[in-house]
Amino acid sequence: MRYFLILLTVALMSCVSEVTLAQTSTGQPDFSQTSNYLLLNGYEEDYETAKAEWESIKDDPNISKAQKDRVSSQMYSAREGLAGLCSREELGLACLSIALAERGNITGYIYAERACMVAEDRGCILQAIMDAEGEGRRKSPTLAENILKSNCTPDRLEVCRAYASLLESDQGHPADLPKARETYKSFCLQMNDLESCKSAFDLLNAGNPKPEAYLENRLEISRKACSLDPENSLACRHAKDAAELLPLLIDYDSCLASSASDDCGTVAVVLEQYEPRNPNFEQRIMRLRTYSCGNRLSDESCRYLMTADFTPEHLKDYEGSAVAALQSVCLGSHEKMRQLFVAEACQWSVNQGLAKKTERGLLEARPYAERLCALAHQSCDLWAAYLIGGHGEPQDMMRGSAMMLKACEASNVGACLEVAKMLAAGNVGERNLEGAKTLLNNLCQMGEAKACDLLTEFSQIQ
Repeated sequence: MRYFLILLTVALMSCVSEVTLAQTSTGQPDFSQTSNYLLLNGYEEDYETAKAEWESIKDDPNISKAQKDRVSSQMYSAREGLAGLCSREELGLACLSIALAERGNITGYIYAERACMVAEDRGCILQAIMDAEGEGRRKSPTLAENILKSNCTPDRLEVCRAYASLLESDQGHPADLPKARETYKSFCLQMNDLESCKSAFDLLNAGNPKPEAYLENRLEISRKACSLDPENSLACRHAKDAAELLPLLIDYDSCLASSASDDCGTVAVVLEQYEPRNPNFEQRIMRLRTYSCGNRLSDESCRYLMTADFTPEHLKDYEGSAVAALQSVCLGSHEKMRQLFVAEACQWSVNQGLAKKTERGLLEARPYAERLCALAHQSCDLWAAYLIGGHGEPQDMMRGSAMMLKACEASNVGACLEVAKMLAAGNVGERNLEGAKTLLNNLCQMGEAKACDLLTEFSQIQ
């Protein structure tokens, strides 16, 4: 809609022309045409002056009828002069002048139509605006569109742009952004119109195209803009980037069949650089990232899934496959050098189950808690809690306490506090209050306030 409104402003501008000497085909001054421009300027000036005076006196009871008649006659005479130039089809601006002056009634529409017929672009635009808004005749957005479309030719680019802009606007009918983009694109490619290239580029995401279609359009439009304006480094860079990515994207399924490389992650990274991304882009990225994580064990892709937001409607169906990919990374057999990363996947999988705050969620998290303990001993307190509490399996206090001690030995302060409580209570074996105090004292000396508080409490026990 933005450009259509700009064109509306242009159409409403004063049509007074600069007096310039037109030239004949031989390059000599065409005095007959220059005379028409002089007449036009004179008639317009007289008409505007008389009209302004008429508007100021027409309702004033103190102004005599004779004076009103004089001003009205001057206005009429000037208008007839413009009409004379218009009727001879010598100057479309004369028709446009009357159309603007009479805008809002059928006379204005008739003269806008005449201006359009004699190739005055602003006349076509004004006529279309009046049809779209119902000025001077019945409202007809379809007719407005047809007027602009039928008068769009390579030598009348303003009319062409107005046609595409009307499609882009909601002027009398719902906007059709994909059609507007394709229309701008055709003017860009076929008429070499740089302005249309820019407008088409702004609408690349209209209609949420699939990534392949998006990049094909991006490549064609930016390549043409670069050829029309080689100094436009941004357009040229867009063309280069799209040319490099498009072959990968069109054949992106090949990355799903690859057994060695992580092309899926590479393509996803490039896709993520495009903003704003439409739902089709985000779905493709999610599919690529899920495959890259679950089948290629890509740290980057798995971490992407760990922080992904699956709440948008178009991504909800991808949450299950992302969860499955991360869970498979946790439970799979991987080389030792990836142990820390696999532990992250396990922690994430555990959190997924615990976040449900249900017994079922606890049971779902159990295998990942066990695996997490094997990979990162400082996290064994969670697995210990499963063993001690049961949660789907018989309680195993001995193993549970051993796992809690393992977490404590790995510098898990919370686990150490639990070990101290077990020793003091005699939950596993004989009660060992002194051992509990010794452990708490060491933690207290290290600045752990909770250990100090618990040590004070245990010191009062006989």
